[in-house]
Amino acid sequence: MSVLAVIGTSVAVSTTPAGADTSGFAGSSVVAPSPITAQAPSAPKHFVWRVTASSKSFANSANITNPAAKNDPNALVFVTPTYDPGSKCPCHLDQTPLGVYYDTTSNRWQVFHEDKTVPMRVGSAYNVLILPHATSNAFRWTAQAGNISRNTTYLSSGVTDSRPNARILVTQVLDQSSVIYNNDDVAVGYDPSSGGRWGIFNDLRSSTMPVGAEFNVLVNGSHTGGGTALIQTTTTANTFFDATLINNPVTNGAPNAMIFATNNYDAHGVGGLHGGISNPHILGAWFIKNRWGVFNEDQAVPGIGSSMNVLMFNH
Repeated sequence: MSVLAVIGTSVAVSTTPAGADTSGFAGSSVVAPSPITAQAPSAPKHFVWRVTASSKSFANSANITNPAAKNDPNALVFVTPTYDPGSKCPCHLDQTPLGVYYDTTSNRWQVFHEDKTVPMRVGSAYNVLILPHATSNAFRWTAQAGNISRNTTYLSSGVTDSRPNARILVTQVLDQSSVIYNNDDVAVGYDPSSGGRWGIFNDLRSSTMPVGAEFNVLVNGSHTGGGTALIQTTTTANTFFDATLINNPVTNGAPNAMIFATNNYDAHGVGGLHGGISNPHILGAWFIKNRWGVFNEDQAVPGIGSSMNVLMFNH
């Protein structure tokens, strides 16, 4: 079972407080908001995107062809695989850790496989959320020596510190200058023993967190253009094969709705570091039985009590 790695050990983290809504974070340093070009979107955008033969850049990457993904290298991009958007196939599974990258040749954001070898499959579909600039609730985080312990990098932010009920989404991002890959799937967990910090940790393989790995972080769904954030916990009643089904009026009976998800090791801080329930599997979105569900892309049944942070849209 994959868990947060530190046991009874304090971790050195930055104490930089959250800034105003026009500020973000990069590791322990506050950074200015991203400039928005004339062609870049001025408001959050969310959409379904499918890989096509023409959108593939290299074998393991593909350009996001929606106009919102162009001409803003400092935008914050979040991605979750989706199995059958609009209840339409082709329906493909993606069992490889994902990241996003801004390609300066096409001036577009790309989705890529962190292992650098598994091809992006034509017809695979992804839910994409693009935020045009950083805010206090949406920022870039860099894993640094001072905030890493084993497989975990600990966040330091006024919107996450000592907030066990935070709903945090994470997508890996490959920085153009450092080019640090992290071939693992990430989850989040709240660790009271580290001073009430949230950690982003390598969950699929529990591999050591590399110095320089970067992540787009979104907290509580604020400033997303109407997204609804919640914590979904797997129960016997809501489990359907490899999925936990969400019962919410925002998405019930809505095949064109959209969800994003990140595994949450110890939802609400219940049990703390040692008492959480892990779901070490890559998550996807699936519309089944007239509801949207979060499912494991490798088709493993999620453990009862495992939780996911979810952001939902129905417009």
